[in-house]
Amino acid sequence: SCADIGTDHAYLLIELARRNPKRKLIGVEVSSKPFQVAKNNLKRVSLNDCVELRLGSGLTVIDPEEVDTVVLAGMGGTTIIDILEASPQVVGKLNRLILQPMVAVERVRKWLVEKGFRIEDEDLVLEDNQYYQVILASPGERQQLDEIELMLGPKIMEKKHPLLSNYLDFLISKYEGIIEQIIVNRKLLDFTNSKLEDLQNKLSKLRVVKDNVS
Repeated sequence: SCADIGTDHAYLLIELARRNPKRKLIGVEVSSKPFQVAKNNLKRVSLNDCVELRLGSGLTVIDPEEVDTVVLAGMGGTTIIDILEASPQVVGKLNRLILQPMVAVERVRKWLVEKGFRIEDEDLVLEDNQYYQVILASPGERQQLDEIELMLGPKIMEKKHPLLSNYLDFLISKYEGIIEQIIVNRKLLDFTNSKLEDLQNKLSKLRVVKDNVS
């Protein structure tokens, strides 16, 4: 059983229903307009009887133990954490979380570790020149993740994902650009030496990982 939170057009639920029409599927949407779009899309492909749509905020419209898997994709990491934090009774009964934060992925991994979830698998996707990380987590033994593992993903690093080398190039270039701008405009940006050193240390660690992957 699975709930897709922020289902938008219900494309994920349509694919899941096609693969297994008997699986319990719930789509949650907070806004009435995308809720109606999702409803129309399900009806158009004759799957409206396979998926239950609910209008509401996050997991507040899901009962504890009603589903074993929750998907939160296509939203910011802080939003994902806020949704999970708002419904601890539901989260505490889940077997799996599938998360795809658009930003702040480090915060999401840190939250998972602190709340007793273990990262079981991860994927890295490149679409329209944008990298996306997908995390599968289950309740389990606490993991110890360092700064770079929080950023890149322990499973993505462990299996040396085919996109990892290019992703590292992207991140290294990004951090080099940020550091260069800070050095040039440090007085205007009111950036402290310690913050600059933190960025430089992170850049150095990324370069080490890149050397090991290449």
